[in-house]
Order: sequence, then C-alpha cells, then structure tokens
Amino acid sequence: MSSLLNLQIEHAKLLQRQQAGEDILQDVGDYIRRVVAASSRIASPHERNQLRANLRYWATYVLEKEGTYPNVELAPGPVESGALVPFIVSSSIIAVVVFVILLLIAVVGGSIRIMINLAQASSAATFTAVAYQTQTAIAATPSATFTPTPTAEPTSTPTITPTPLPPTPTPTEAGLLVRLTNLANGLDVQPIMVLAGTYANLQPGWSIHILLQPISLGGRYYPAPQFFEVRRSGEPQDWSLEIKLGEGAQLKKREQYIVTPAIALTPAQRAALVGAANTGFDLPPPGVIVFSQNAVIVTREVFQSINEVRLLYVTVDTFLYTARLDGTDARRLTDFPTARGIDPGLSPSGQRIVYVGSRTDANGETIYSLWIMDSAGQNRVMLLEERGLLYERPLWSPDGRYIAYSAGSADGDYAVYVYDTLTREKSILETGKKLSRFPSWTTNGRSLVFSAVANSNTINLDSLVVTSVLDTPGEETQPVVSTDGRRVAYVYYPDDSPGSNRDIYVFNLSTSKTQPLTTDPGLDQWPTWSPDSRTVYFETYRTSNRPSIWAVKIDGTGEHQAVDSVNHSRPHVGKMVVFLPIP
Repeated sequence: MSSLLNLQIEHAKLLQRQQAGEDILQDVGDYIRRVVAASSRIASPHERNQLRANLRYWATYVLEKEGTYPNVELAPGPVESGALVPFIVSSSIIAVVVFVILLLIAVVGGSIRIMINLAQASSAATFTAVAYQTQTAIAATPSATFTPTPTAEPTSTPTITPTPLPPTPTPTEAGLLVRLTNLANGLDVQPIMVLAGTYANLQPGWSIHILLQPISLGGRYYPAPQFFEVRRSGEPQDWSLEIKLGEGAQLKKREQYIVTPAIALTPAQRAALVGAANTGFDLPPPGVIVFSQNAVIVTREVFQSINEVRLLYVTVDTFLYTARLDGTDARRLTDFPTARGIDPGLSPSGQRIVYVGSRTDANGETIYSLWIMDSAGQNRVMLLEERGLLYERPLWSPDGRYIAYSAGSADGDYAVYVYDTLTREKSILETGKKLSRFPSWTTNGRSLVFSAVANSNTINLDSLVVTSVLDTPGEETQPVVSTDGRRVAYVYYPDDSPGSNRDIYVFNLSTSKTQPLTTDPGLDQWPTWSPDSRTVYFETYRTSNRPSIWAVKIDGTGEHQAVDSVNHSRPHVGKMVVFLPIP
C-alpha cells in the first residue's frame, strides 16, 4: 500500500471520529507530523496537493481547538528524473549574471541599488483545482478562508519571504453539500442497499456518485456504477442510489468499506467514474469533487446470495422463515421480539416483504399495524397503525407500487384498502358489500378479487364496478388469483357452523367451473400459488391438530407436506432476492 493511500485511510478514519464527537486533537497532531514527514517521499504534484488539502483541513481543526495554526508546510519532495535539473542550471546562470552586474555597478560607483526577490525568479505558484477536496472550477468567488500570516521579524537586511499558497476552498466552504442520511459509522450493512441523502447548491447536469474503498484492497477507490443526476439546484434536495458491496466469491469474506459521496461536474468526469467501477483508481479523476468529510465506515459480513422462488411462512412463536419449495434450506429471517409478524407477502422484485404486525400495549390491548422490510428481515418501516383495526393479508400489486389489504374491527365490518407506497396514502374501496375481505390482484394490476358475504367478487380499480365472480350456497373466502391469471384458489365451506369442514377449491375463470383440491377432514386454509400456477400451497391442521404447510397440484394429485414439521402457518410463495448472513 502506498504512503498516500495509508494517509488517506487515516484521514478518513479521523473524519469519522470527529463526526462521532471524539477528542482527537492529539491524534490530529500526530497525523499532521506523519504527513509532513511522508511528503518527502511523494513527488507527484497531484498527490502533494491532496496532502496539502488534508493538512489545511486539520490545521483549521487545531486552530479552533487551541487557537494556534500549526506548521503544515510539506517537506521537499524527491527529485524526479529530468524534472528539476534544467531549473537548477538556469538558476545558477541567473545568479552568476546578477553577481557580474552588481560587480560592474560597484566598480562604476553608481548609487543604484538592485534587489532581486528570488521568490519571483522561480516559476509563479499556480492554483489548480485538485479533484479530491477542492472545487475552484465551480466557484467564481470562493468564500473567505483563514490564511495564516507569516510573522516578519525586524531585520536590517532584505529577507526572502515565500509567497504562501492560497487556501484551497473545500466543498463546504463553497456552499456545496452532499450528505448521507441513512448510513452511520459502524453499521453492519447488506451487500445490496439503497443509500439516501441530501444535496444543496449543485447544478443541474452534475451527478452524485458513491466511492467505495475496501480496506482489504488498500483503500483503492471503486466507484459504484450507478449515479444520481442532479435535476434541480438551490435548496436541499433528496437523492438515493442502490449500491452493491461485493458479489460472488467476495461475499464469502468479511469486508470493511469507506463510503464517500462525490460529484462529477462534466459528462467526461462521470464517464471516468463509471468506467472505473471494476478497475478502481488510487486518486479520483481530475475535477471530481469528493466529500471526504462526509465519509462513513461500514462493515459487510459474510453472506449467501439467494435468487430463487421460495416459500415464506410464520411459526407460532412469531418467527418469519423462508425455505425452498421442497422444504429444504429453511432459514429464519427475523425475530419479532416486541411485535408478532404474520401474513408475509413478497414484492414482485423479491427484495421486500410486507406483513401484518401486532403488539400489546400497557393495558393489555393488542394493536395491529402494517409493515414493510427488506427480504433479509432488516430495515423495518411501519406503514399504518390504527387502534382497534385488524389488518389482513397484504399483497403487492404486480408493478410493486401498491399494497392491497383488508381491515376491520373485531366486532364490526371489514373493508378493502389500497396503500400507495409512493404517496404513502391509503384509499378505501367502496364495494357496497358487507365483510369485504382478502383482496388479490389480477395479473394486469387493474382489478382486485375479494370475498364478501355470500360470494366472491371482483372490483375494477378504474371504474370501481363490482362484479360477482362466484356465488354458491356455501361460503367462499380467502381468494387468490393464480400467477397466469386463469384461476382463483379459495377456501370453501358449506356453512359457518363450528363443525363445518374447510377445503381448498379452484375456480376456472374461463370455464366458470370449480374443482376441490383437498378433501381432508382437517381445516385447510390460506392458499397461495406457485409462480408456474401448477401447485397450490396451503395451511392445514390435519397433523396433530397443529398448523403445517402442505402442497397439492391443480389436478388434485401429489398432495404432500411441504415443510417437515408443524407449527407453521400463513404460507406465501414468490421469487426471493436476498443476501442472508452465513452463521
């Protein structure tokens, strides 16, 4: 690992500790001394300018804490072959010529005095917008910054006063802001996650990027290939990006990352970042502005990637599990220590789960709520909670935007609702039917099939026209549309007497014919379809009078227990895209 990379990693760690409120004054002083010493081994002007930017940042920190501005002048760098020799030769020649001229003037006896400022004899110091922690290219008038004034001691002879380098304005000093808001130091994170934050004073056409520095790779930068294009400027705005922290064999090894936001000002800078996603770079491309003061250090543990059709179910002790369709590879996704989780449903992308939660308040009353989380059981967000209202079987719309569910009171009526995950608003569907429950989406996402008193119905979400789908002398409930949209599986029972047996039936929407799938005396309920629409999974009490999960083909054959144990309920089948930690 190069000296610069070591110093950059140390710089980022100090920034994290500063943000955490730690007292790092002594460590900052040590860091400044190490940078100054190490600068004698660094020749690249680009890298030396980066070190100067770091030192100015920490010198200002020391000034705020102690009231003194430390020495942050870099040590002379190593001579690069062929780079400085011409300057040395020309300087020697100039010195000889000046000496001869002075000698001639002295001989002639003239009274003219000539003073040559040797600082002006060398090339004038230039101010370059270094790509890492500067932004002079976008600020015509930089904000005022602290410039230490050298103290001149009285002397009778002329002294050489080096012209101090102008302080490089940082993004913060120029009013630019790019900040992470959903990530903090020390967090354990998933291999795929959505970063969110705010930005201010960026110009339309610029883009926000995320730079990843895996510690095991020496702190080399790997930009995320995705970026957020700025559309509006001025007041703070929100941004978000999905990033990936490792894939394939990389997931088998624990890794720490420095996550840093950055901005590209031009299409060329943006292309350079995207193009370096796999190869990485030691320093960001020229012109790219990096907000190292807003960097965050996170840890990604060892994970297994799952991308397949799987079964979700709930145990009686409130754990949410997933397993393959044959019941193997059963894994607990989450434990709800303070809230029971039931009725899980996978989003079309397979990356999120909606479920019904419940908790008991101080008075012993059970309060139900509607939640979503990622498919690994993390990042839980409560959507709705209303005292006295029971939520039932939430299901995602085919486009992943809406969630349909039913809700009602224990001693009152039920209704069908639709929740918009973008606007965070809910709408009640006026079906005109009593006990409207258990909505299920049609494949085009334009209608819902639901059960009501005495029959099953469908409601068109555009016209809100309710059409009766099935009406028999018995009771039909818990309808669910097959993935191919051709059939509806439902629970049928002759009457609502306590001893009435409940079985799983299938209704063909094309032929209007019904067919029983189960005939066991045990209670069968909560049907769900496999993605190929050939198998129905369901909950049954036919084993030891405790719930278990079984499956049956749509022709009524192949009935078997899908999960080899009991006390499992509320099955749901869908594609699952998730990274699960390896114990």
